[in-house]
Amino acid sequence: MMALSGVFATLRVVAAIGLLRNRMWGYASSLVIGCVTLVLMVFMLPAGIADGVLSGAALLLLLRVRYGTDPIVR
Repeated sequence: MMALSGVFATLRVVAAIGLLRNRMWGYASSLVIGCVTLVLMVFMLPAGIADGVLSGAALLLLLRVRYGTDPIVR
């Protein structure tokens, strides 16, 4: 579990660098990593619960920043 956490942490840092440089690949990789973490959090109990809550919050913030107040149908 520790090795998997290290891989996720490294990928999150790389995605954060992409976001910091305002690159779309950083945004896309953050979304993918957030979704993968939410799926795999069940297998990483008990630490996965906290990781899932924080990853879910980060995922919602990323989607809010990207889509903001845009309506579904224009």
